[in-house]
Amino acid sequence: MASPYKTEIEQDIFGLLLVEPQLWPDINFLTKDDFAEVRQHIFDVIRQQLDANESVAPSILTDKLKGYGISTTGEVDTFVYLDGLVRRGKRLDSKHAVALAKELKKATVKRQLIAACKKTILEVEKVDSLEEMTNAVTSTISAVNTNYFKDGETTKLFTNLRARIEASGANEKEDLGYIGVFPSIDKTLGPLFRKGSFVNISARSGNGKSSFGFYYAVSTAEKHNLPILWLDAGEMTEEELEDRSLCCFSEGKIPLWAAIGNGWRRKKEWTELMRGEVFPRAEKLVGRFHYKNVSGMTAKEKVNFVRRFYFNKIGRGNFLIVVDDYLKAIESMNKEAKEHQSVGYYTSDMKGLVTTEIDAGFMTFTQTNRFGTTKGKKLADIQDNDSVISLSDRIKDNCTANFLMRYKVTEELARERNSFGNVLLKNLKMRQARGKEYAAFVQPIKMASGGFAEDYFNLDYHGFHYRDMGLFSEVCSRLGHTAIDLSVREGTEQMP
Repeated sequence: MASPYKTEIEQDIFGLLLVEPQLWPDINFLTKDDFAEVRQHIFDVIRQQLDANESVAPSILTDKLKGYGISTTGEVDTFVYLDGLVRRGKRLDSKHAVALAKELKKATVKRQLIAACKKTILEVEKVDSLEEMTNAVTSTISAVNTNYFKDGETTKLFTNLRARIEASGANEKEDLGYIGVFPSIDKTLGPLFRKGSFVNISARSGNGKSSFGFYYAVSTAEKHNLPILWLDAGEMTEEELEDRSLCCFSEGKIPLWAAIGNGWRRKKEWTELMRGEVFPRAEKLVGRFHYKNVSGMTAKEKVNFVRRFYFNKIGRGNFLIVVDDYLKAIESMNKEAKEHQSVGYYTSDMKGLVTTEIDAGFMTFTQTNRFGTTKGKKLADIQDNDSVISLSDRIKDNCTANFLMRYKVTEELARERNSFGNVLLKNLKMRQARGKEYAAFVQPIKMASGGFAEDYFNLDYHGFHYRDMGLFSEVCSRLGHTAIDLSVREGTEQMP
């Protein structure tokens, strides 16, 4: 059986370090565990000397080793062994040092994975359910660090910039992500779903955030023929989600009470709509819409589940929309961890997953805190900012897009003559916006009253279905509430 250690490479590394100690910062990700036991003491002494910027001459190293009671390496005198390593190092090319160190580290990872697999066998033998078995495999294998070099190297920016941008410019298709179904969002922010995207919708309970997520995710998936993974926190069954979809697919024309009973059969218009459009639309999603109840899972278990699902069901190189409905009391990593810490770990791990490991975009929802309550409040007392977002600051930190959603209050509906929808969607953060009119979107709106206002999106929500009602700036322009003609602001197109 071949040795699990790389003796020749170990000796090459020693030789290069003894001849050219300035190489150490490039390969200091190595540890004594990367070397066979008989040579670990040599590595320890060399590392200590190099970290202290002291000499690694064979005579000095020999004295240091004797201080630990070591005078031979194997059956060879230590000084003779080290002197031989110096001669070996002089014959090697230093430019191969990093590659040799990585090869040595790869052998370490292989040994650790083999050990983890043996441990996995023991863990799997202890449990019976499929979920417990897959979790045992994931937890033991994921414990092996395979990213040793991530922090040890830097990337030379702009090396391939010209070629990448030229190639992109030659491609008639603009690869900006998967554009959605709301023209106002598309032209200002661009696609919300793209590789590594992390979208959060914050709203009070009952304000339609889950319905918005379902409508936007499903409509985008249908437009681009993409699969969806829907993670439910245990508040909605498969049947309840399906029932809501019937109303959504009918564009709100069939109410929920009629969809889940026999009411839709009593009205010819509803019957024709249900059988002619709603059922066929839902059936086209069979095999592409996947539901999973993740209540009771820890943050790490949820991330591991998404990882397994992607590689087992979707496949590398294929895009997946992941929707988590919604972020709340994720089971703690341990008894000492607080709820906000678990949520923080989860959002960071999930953002890392969709950014570096799988080709996916992620959307989730959070409840706003008590400061986000609007019922019974005057418009002047409402806080439309990120101070109302609850749970963890890491949610905002990891977001590529962060929205605040709420029903409009009476003052707003009256000001807009009740003609521009009943829901306000405000963008609180957008990382790397790709909409052609984003520059105009973020400019303050000068109101006729003399003050300034921020732009936002108007939506009409009815029967689990949403309609885009335009930007606030467009509404103000049409109603004459602004001091300037917003339709010709620099960076925008002429309004119809």
